[in-house]
Amino acid sequence: MTQTIIDIMPEHVKLRIAELSRQKIILEDQIEHCNSFSQRSMLEQDLYDVIHSIMLLTRPYTGEQNV
Repeated sequence: MTQTIIDIMPEHVKLRIAELSRQKIILEDQIEHCNSFSQRSMLEQDLYDVIHSIMLLTRPYTGEQNV
């Protein structure tokens, strides 16, 4: 089923999801190595925003209602 979802996504959506996925990996790495509570909180908020954006982009193709 996943392959079908990917097949129907427009190319610009796929590219945006790939870009956001790279940002997600970078943020997760930064959070892992962060010692400052305030900086960590900001990074975690950025990570939440990236994950939320990915969910919003994929929602029309997965049929999910909760975001």
